[in-house]
Amino acid sequence: MNNIFVITVYLILKDYLGIWSIAWASVAGSLVQYFFLFPIILKRKYFAWKISLSNSSFTKVIGLGLPLFFGSIIYRSNSLIERYFASGFGEGRITYLNYGYKMISSLAVVVISGIQTIGFVKFSQISARKDYQRLKNRLYLALGVGFSVLLPSFLSVFLFSNQIISFFLERGNFSREASLSTALALKYYSPAIISMALGGLISTALYSLYKTNVVVVINIVTMGVYVLLSWLFISRFNYLGLAISYCIANWLQFIIYFLVIRRELNKKLK
Repeated sequence: MNNIFVITVYLILKDYLGIWSIAWASVAGSLVQYFFLFPIILKRKYFAWKISLSNSSFTKVIGLGLPLFFGSIIYRSNSLIERYFASGFGEGRITYLNYGYKMISSLAVVVISGIQTIGFVKFSQISARKDYQRLKNRLYLALGVGFSVLLPSFLSVFLFSNQIISFFLERGNFSREASLSTALALKYYSPAIISMALGGLISTALYSLYKTNVVVVINIVTMGVYVLLSWLFISRFNYLGLAISYCIANWLQFIIYFLVIRRELNKKLK
């Protein structure tokens, strides 16, 4: 509903406000979502307008939430690191990388978001019942379904990156040269579609096991790998070195996620 409202507001305002219509549409969408969801929370009997530090549930939420807060900062720092390295490449390189990354991340979200959202609810319910064998089975099933959907998506983007960028971006001031450069960034980012989406799915399973601190540690490690590889690759591959570094670091993150969740579930099944 939020996305539909944002698109509607944008289409109404774009002829009057230009690019600013995107910002106002996003704000309007957030407000509508807030006013739609907040009354639902108020109807719940467990909601109260007070904070009690003596409440064990509250302190537990804080304990689980703080790692996620710092982890989010680390995750968002990816764009800052990208801009830091790409600032020395000349005009346009940051834009090429930015468009390529956003298309990949958006596609990963679109393809896997439904499975991830439903998976988190199911994983949490099963974990609360301590039925870890079922959790393992459901997770592996979700990974298999996700992979079967993501593989064709990756191949399509990798093989037809030029056509995709031409269709969506090659108009106005976006020249053919800029289109080809962005298509290269998209092509080099494309392997991350699979690791990004499936890694996010595994992270929800780790959250259901209250392993938020583990997720943060893994994110820190892979961010360090990303920085190191970027420093090593940019001299050889120019701005595409950042895309290559991101893919390697993201696949490493996915592999570590998988090894950790398998270890955690096997420990609980002994």
